[in-house]
Amino acid sequence: LMAGVTVKIHGRDYRVACDDGQEDHVMRLARELDERVSNLAKQAGNVQETQLLVLTSLIMTDELQDAKIELAKLRRQMENTSQS
Repeated sequence: LMAGVTVKIHGRDYRVACDDGQEDHVMRLARELDERVSNLAKQAGNVQETQLLVLTSLIMTDELQDAKIELAKLRRQMENTSQS
């Protein structure tokens, strides 16, 4: 049986299923997402909620992509250093 939490994103409640014991983690993720959506809403002005969520998701995905590239570079550097 899966656990679940209700998170609030940009003033709207969403019920999210998660593994037992992951409720606090999901809540922390939701708080970060809510903060990002709210900040983008202030910058973007009058934008539909769906578009706001898509834009926030794209920004966060871009940041994740950059982090993955940076991590791969650091791993290669560590491998090169350990082989020297």
